[in-house]
Order: sequence, then structure tokens, then C-alpha cells
Amino acid sequence: MEKQDTDPHSQLASALTSVRSVNKTDATTLLSTFGSLEAIIKASKDSLSLCPGLGPSKASRLHNVLHQPFLISDNTGFSEPAKKKQKKDGAAGDSTNQDKAGILRYLKKPEEG
Repeated sequence: MEKQDTDPHSQLASALTSVRSVNKTDATTLLSTFGSLEAIIKASKDSLSLCPGLGPSKASRLHNVLHQPFLISDNTGFSEPAKKKQKKDGAAGDSTNQDKAGILRYLKKPEEG
């Protein structure tokens, strides 16, 4: 069984690496540069791309993941977008939603019980 990180910094780094192509070094660089998930979310694509090792492609992907609506899922296992938003190029956003699942797990509060 894999050891789960319990400190917030490690959990956030793990959530960021759930985005395809973002590795642990990238996550650490983002966190040390911006200081918080909120600041990373508010950063522009250009600001993100200035982080060493990130570049325009990773920065664009991360920015897109952080700015697409989350999926709303019901108990049947089916998911629907919270809002319907068509991309300019007409491409489907499925991989973006999959990447976003890791971020959502980080943001989700533990259930009381």
C-alpha cells in the first residue's frame, strides 16, 4: 500500500501532478513561486510559463485545467459538466476533466463521521 502524504504542501503537490505532464518538480516550482493554489489559479498562462521547466505548453494545459468547470457527478456514475462551454477549436474537454479530478480530490474536505 502506498503511503499517503498528510501535510498540505505534499497533498497540493500530489494534486497538481494529477494534471498530465505536470511532474513533482513542476509542482514544487509552482508552489514556491506562487505560494498557494489560489495564486496558481489566478496566474495567467504567461506567468505560469515563466516558471522554470514549465514552458508554454504545460502552462497552457495547467491553466486550462484550472479554468474549466468541474463535473457534477450523480450516484449512477455518470458525470455532466457543471456548465456547457464550447472550446474555440471545437475539441472535447474529456482529458481536461480527468486531469481536474486530482485537483478536486485535494479541494474536497474530508467527510465527518
